[in-house]
Amino acid sequence: MSDSNHYKKKEIIWLPEFNEEKKTRRRTIDAIKPLFTNLPEIYDALYEISNGISYDQKAKYDAKCLAEKICSFSFICSLNIWHMILTKVNFVSKILQSIDMNMQVALDALTELKKFLIKIRTDANFEEIVNDAMKIAEKLNVEAEFETSRSRPLRRRKTPKSFDYEHEDHTINDLKTAFKINVFFYILDQALSSVDERFNLLNNQNDVFNFLFKLSDDQDQARLRSSCHHLQKKLSANDSLDINADDLYEEIVSCQSLFKKLNNDVVKILEFIYLNNLTAVCPNITIALRILLTMPVTVASAERSFSKLKLIKNYLRSTMSQERLTNLATISIEEAILDQIDIHEIIKDFTNRKARRVEII
Repeated sequence: MSDSNHYKKKEIIWLPEFNEEKKTRRRTIDAIKPLFTNLPEIYDALYEISNGISYDQKAKYDAKCLAEKICSFSFICSLNIWHMILTKVNFVSKILQSIDMNMQVALDALTELKKFLIKIRTDANFEEIVNDAMKIAEKLNVEAEFETSRSRPLRRRKTPKSFDYEHEDHTINDLKTAFKINVFFYILDQALSSVDERFNLLNNQNDVFNFLFKLSDDQDQARLRSSCHHLQKKLSANDSLDINADDLYEEIVSCQSLFKKLNNDVVKILEFIYLNNLTAVCPNITIALRILLTMPVTVASAERSFSKLKLIKNYLRSTMSQERLTNLATISIEEAILDQIDIHEIIKDFTNRKARRVEII
């Protein structure tokens, strides 16, 4: 064996450790990708462990069971399906979790994801997945047939030949059709259902706030007034109103010329209002934009906040008030802002405010 071949055989492949508390879509694709890319090598490693003399019986048994699972043709097809879907889902998920995300961009991303899932839900695409799985199965010496139960003995994988040859025709059987319907189509239908649910929720919010993304455009006056009243209704609770629809309409019409150069960028518009001390001039626009920009597009921020709270509670291991816990979580989440603050100046200011001086006569 040449040195290069020996090096390739001994190349280290790192697989991420599963963590129930940190299970996310991003980590899921990170777990799928090395398995999808290096399945034959992982099988070889499991085979070596199951037959090694330097491992205990439990490790050898676990390795044997895992090796038997991954050399199933159904597993290989499932791996291909999940890799294809999660790669696209991971891309969209990263877009949705960006800091400057807004509802319009989120809706566009979800629309593209929905189109992708519908596009791949075809018999032709399933056949392509099966053909790709056959190539991997050939490297693992696995028969390209769908099975209901397995009793395949574990054996060393043969080294693939260096020349090409024709594959035998594989007849379509009932098990293959069952896999297509019960696995491939089912997974895609569930994914489409989840995307539709998220899309409908965001679309309902977008119907309410969409006109705020056109503050510098010439909008239809009747439609603009109707949108302002619709927003007032959504932001009201009992007799409490966050905004006044008629005042909001007048502010938008009056300030439209001021926002022309900002290209309907709601973040820049809100910054412009504060930098030019216009909050008293257009208070309803200010409130509406603040609500719009603080509405979560995804639950990523909530997940991070939860993680920070749990981290603080586990680290301190003591009871504390809710106010203190919330403040510590805020400090931990906004670490970048905290690094810019001079702690010594805060301490000095605190001592000056709290110092008790008693005059001695």
